Amino acid sequence: MSFLDVLIKNMLSVSKRNSDEINNARIDLDGNTFSTLKKRIDKEQKRIDNISKPNVYIENFNPDATGTNLTTQSFLDAVNYAKTITRSAENPANLVLSPGTYRIKKTADLLIPSLKCLVGYATIVVEDAFAFLIASNFELSHVKIVSKNTYAKADSTFKPIIKATSTVDNITLDNVIFDSVLSAQDGTVRASVAVSLLAVNNFKMRDVEVKGYRHGITTNGLSNGISGDNLRFYNTELPLYMRGSDPAVTDENYAKNIHFDNIVHINTKTQSQNYFKLQGADTILMEKCDTIMLGYVVSEWPVERSCYMSCCRNFVASTWQLKNALGIKCVGGSNTTTGLETIAYGFDISNIHAVFDDPDITQQGYIAEFYWAKKGIVKGCSIRGNGIASVAVSLRHYAEDITVEDCFGDSLKRGLIEYSYVGDIDNPDPSPDIAAGTYTSGLKKITVRKNTVYNSNTLDYDVFKLSDASPPAAGSYRYEDIKVEDNTIINPVDDYGAVVSGNNCKGLINIDNVNGLSIKNNKLIGHKRPDANGNIITLPFQVGANSKNVVIIHEETTHNPDFKYVWGTLYMSGDSKIIINNVHKTFAYQDIATITLKHDSTNPKTTKDISVNFRINGRTSISDTTDFSLPLIGASTSGYVLPNIFGTVDVITDAGETGGYIVAKTGVITLKSGSTAFFVTSATNTKFAFLKDGTLPRYLMRFKLGAESASFIVNYSINAA
Repeated sequence: MSFLDVLIKNMLSVSKRNSDEINNARIDLDGNTFSTLKKRIDKEQKRIDNISKPNVYIENFNPDATGTNLTTQSFLDAVNYAKTITRSAENPANLVLSPGTYRIKKTADLLIPSLKCLVGYATIVVEDAFAFLIASNFELSHVKIVSKNTYAKADSTFKPIIKATSTVDNITLDNVIFDSVLSAQDGTVRASVAVSLLAVNNFKMRDVEVKGYRHGITTNGLSNGISGDNLRFYNTELPLYMRGSDPAVTDENYAKNIHFDNIVHINTKTQSQNYFKLQGADTILMEKCDTIMLGYVVSEWPVERSCYMSCCRNFVASTWQLKNALGIKCVGGSNTTTGLETIAYGFDISNIHAVFDDPDITQQGYIAEFYWAKKGIVKGCSIRGNGIASVAVSLRHYAEDITVEDCFGDSLKRGLIEYSYVGDIDNPDPSPDIAAGTYTSGLKKITVRKNTVYNSNTLDYDVFKLSDASPPAAGSYRYEDIKVEDNTIINPVDDYGAVVSGNNCKGLINIDNVNGLSIKNNKLIGHKRPDANGNIITLPFQVGANSKNVVIIHEETTHNPDFKYVWGTLYMSGDSKIIINNVHKTFAYQDIATITLKHDSTNPKTTKDISVNFRINGRTSISDTTDFSLPLIGASTSGYVLPNIFGTVDVITDAGETGGYIVAKTGVITLKSGSTAFFVTSATNTKFAFLKDGTLPRYLMRFKLGAESASFIVNYSINAA
């Protein structure tokens, strides 16, 4: 190897060692890699500056002899000195307060440094209407601020206590109390706003208390990274308000990454009724926010509701306790003037428990409410109303991919689920705009399963109440892919299983204009539903003619044989099956039947009127020592239209008598050959008869006392003609 080759090899080796050394120097002790060595050095310098953050001690600025009061000029001197020794905006000086009370009189807003009390609490009394202005890297720690400026509930302008006038970064509130000197504690007078910020990045709160204020903590702008733990609000109209941009504008400007835990908001009933503005006076109000987590919330007697999410996305709420507080409202927005529509998206609501125990509440109570919203789940929640709370989950105008699962309700005025397109379901909140128009409307992919409700629907509503003041034309569908499965509804009934007086539950669901409906394995005890003629009908659901792909799997126990297979309006598709158990306690009567639909051979999804397209196979057992006259099918009152049927009826008695009947498509009943003389086709003493009633719409089984037999087994197969 030549001398030149050796030289080049050595130079390359040295170069590689230098390169490795530089690369290693760009990695800090935490394993973070910087793109240049200078960036790492700058970061380390900032870390050193933060460690050596200068402190200015208020006790060095001539407090009075008691150490409990400080003149305004002394406070200003300390603030100005802190500014002079601040190294940079990223590393401002702290103003350290000693425990005691400091009274500040000021007529203009004042820019302040961080305020800290290292031992105990320092109290600042704000004597006048001015704001403490803050900049980035501000910290307020172990300080109590008492405002002497209070405002009547009708006042529309007021000064915040802590305020930012531009975007700020790295704001911390740690062990802070905002109190007020109120002339009354009933909400007629409150202090202003505790903290008012615009856009803020990295805003942390821990152990913050607000008492007697109009607003608690507010931000307004494209914030990122707001968190709080152990936040307490008393006699406060709007505790937490975060706003990204105007909800009426369709854009991607959202405040992001908001996380609160352990929020307590408690008003008295009187305080909640004295407010400046009803709409938006909630425990938590957020507009155009994204990625939100709210855990462990207590809300009692808020002015309106516990939470309003307007045009928000990706929201998780878990473990809330609500008392006389409306639940969580998740809405998008529309504007009938501009045609803009913003869909709220992504809501996970679980373990929310609401109790209403005041009879004066007139608003519609709910666990959750969705308008113009997609992809939400309400799971493991409960609502108890004593006849006050209205509905577990409310849906309005448009909702898609919403699941309500494993929830519990007790004493609900309206029931489990409620939907209104436009029209007659009342709600005290006029926003968002719900006028009919060209906006997305209806329900799509709604699943309601495994819920339990007691004592529901005292307003003569269905458990799943639908209201549509402007139905679509035939062939158009307001509702698509609706599942109502495995729910249990238990309402008061008398000894015979009939609905007791005052229980006005009309049934499970009454739906038209649906494409894709699954009703499976629901239990509904105690309901009444009249058909078009006022008859009490057998099944607790109705499906209109303008529907398709309707599958119903249902088992029902009834206690009134005077209405046998009286369905009202019910359209079903193939693969549906209904089982009806009918029992009567006065005499030993039990009937069980399976009802299926006649399939459409060309398309099983085609929906047909069950009243003229059914098959029924059933078995009845009767044991009685008196005369009886029981419908096999039909109603024991006038007005019901008896369908044309054909089929067979076979009977055996405990005395060994056997016989049977054939019903022709013309309605003529004839005895099967081989039937004993015990069986006849007219009302005859000591005989069993099967006949068509001449005055009421029914086919009857009739027995006149006097024969040896008193027990019967009846097997029947009936088809619509």
